[in-house]
Amino acid sequence: MGVVCGAGQLDIVLVIVLLISAALLGDTSGYLLGRSSGPHIFNRPDSRIPIIRTFAAFIAGVGRMNLARFLSFDVFGVTGWVVLMTMLGYKLGGVSFVRHNFDKVILAIIAISLLPAGLEVLKARRRGVAAARQ
Repeated sequence: MGVVCGAGQLDIVLVIVLLISAALLGDTSGYLLGRSSGPHIFNRPDSRIPIIRTFAAFIAGVGRMNLARFLSFDVFGVTGWVVLMTMLGYKLGGVSFVRHNFDKVILAIIAISLLPAGLEVLKARRRGVAAARQ
């Protein structure tokens, strides 16, 4: 979104406010879900936490962190993350190479974002093949 703003297509302040609001709502939902159903999920022997940022709110709920304390950390964390990432994109949107190759840049960002999950899938498959051989 920051790249689109940097290219002059959207209002950066509005985008940041909307992204912060969406992240806070998502994190709070994850917290409440973790608080209500998390212990049941983590009692399963095959439960794992693949991406920390995605599950931090859920884990805070599972751990019964006080909601006010969670929100105080979350507001600062979300605000910092959204502003930093959006402004980084905003600056990139002002670079002519990025503007002229926007579709390729977006595909590269998506590929880089999916790389950790892909590596985890490969590791899991290798473990499964190694376990099957034994």
